[in-house]
Amino acid sequence: MFDVGDGEGRAYLVSELVEGETLDRGPKSVRKAIDIATQVVEGVAAARRLRIVHRDLKPENVMVMAGDG
Repeated sequence: MFDVGDGEGRAYLVSELVEGETLDRGPKSVRKAIDIATQVVEGVAAARRLRIVHRDLKPENVMVMAGDG
């Protein structure tokens, strides 16, 4: 999250735009699924070390960059 505020009576959030598709977009090869799962686990572990918990981890919240899916 980069910014949160109220402008002209409207609340807003500013966050990073992440290009790609969510993980729930179609089947993946076994090799690609293992690669993605490994990256997700490494990301969650890194966040955990920083005491960050993602409370809504699901395929719709995992982004796969173009060309990597």
